[in-house]
Amino acid sequence: MIKVAVVSSIYNVENYLEECLNSLVNQTLKDIEIILVNDGSRDNSLNIAKNYALKDKRIILIDKPNTGYGDSMNVGIAQAIKDGAEYVAFIDPDDYIALDGYENLYNIAKKHNVDVLRANITSMFYNDKGEVEYFENNSLRQFPEYYNKVLTLKENKKIFTMNSNCGGLFSCEFLKTNNIKHNTTPGASFQDIGFWFQSYALAKRFYFSPNRYYFYRRERPGSSEAGKKDIDTIFKEYAFIENFVNSHSEVKQNFYDVFFVAMYRSVYWYFHLLNDSAKEAFILKASKIFADAVNENKISMSTVKETSNYFEMIINNPFQFLKEMEKERKEKTPLVVPK
Repeated sequence: MIKVAVVSSIYNVENYLEECLNSLVNQTLKDIEIILVNDGSRDNSLNIAKNYALKDKRIILIDKPNTGYGDSMNVGIAQAIKDGAEYVAFIDPDDYIALDGYENLYNIAKKHNVDVLRANITSMFYNDKGEVEYFENNSLRQFPEYYNKVLTLKENKKIFTMNSNCGGLFSCEFLKTNNIKHNTTPGASFQDIGFWFQSYALAKRFYFSPNRYYFYRRERPGSSEAGKKDIDTIFKEYAFIENFVNSHSEVKQNFYDVFFVAMYRSVYWYFHLLNDSAKEAFILKASKIFADAVNENKISMSTVKETSNYFEMIINNPFQFLKEMEKERKEKTPLVVPK
C-alpha cells in the first residue's frame, strides 16, 4: 500500500533537484510513491530525474510539454489517486524535507483521521552575500493554542490563514470526493492559492502540527517569486477562487469574508514584489475590486477595519497607500506581513 504519494512539478531546477530527490528516496517511510512531473524543463532537470527513476522503482516520472504548475500538479494528484495512495504530499523541487518527515506526518494523519494536515516549515532566504539563512515559519504564530487539535475551520475562521500547501498531507479520498484541483493558468504563480482555499474551506477534519520537517527555499534566482511585472495573474487566481465560493452555498455563507481577507493579504505581499512601474495600476485595480465588494455587501467594512489599516486605505485612498509604502521603503522599514 502507498501510504504517501509525493508530487513534485519540475521546471528548470537542475541546481537544486538532487538535494530534493535525495531527501525523498531516503525517507524513513518506505511505503511512498514519488511522482515527478517534468513540465518541459529546458535544462538538465529531466536527465537528473531519469537517473533517479532508474535507481528507485518508487519513482514515477511523467514527462510532458510545459503547461504550467497547476496543470502539472493536477496530473500528479490524478496519478496518486489512480495508484491508490492514502495521502498526497507536495514538494517543490528546489526544497527538501527531513528524512523522517513523511513518516511522522503520516502517523499524525492516520492517528487523527484527518482530511488535511498542516505542519510548520522552515524558510530558507538568501542574504546579500548569497548565503542561506533560516527562518522558522509558524503557521499559527498568533494562535498556538490550536496546535495538536482536530478542527473544522468554519468554527475557527481566525486560523484560516495563508499557508503553503507543502509541508503537510492531504487525504486522497478527500481530494477525490470534493474534486479539488489546481487552477490551470499558464506559468507557476499563485495556482497553489486556489488549491489552498478549496482544501481549507471543505475539510471537515483539519489538524495543525507544530513540528517542522519541510525546508522551503524563498526567492531563489529564477523562481516564480523573483521580479514581477504582471498585475493580472493574482486577480485571475482569485476570480477562480470566487467561482468556487459561489458554487458552494455553505462555503459562500461561511467564508466569503475570509476570501476577501485572503485576497488582501496576497495583494499586500505581491505589491512588494512588483516593479515600481506596475505598482500604481496594481493597487488601483485592487482598490476597485475591494470597494465593489464592500458596496455589494460581500464583505463588511468592519471586517476590513479589523484586518488592517492598510486594507481600509487601499479601498478609500489607494494613493495614500502608495505614499505610505514608498515612505516605508525609503526608511528601510522591515516588511511585516499584516496581521
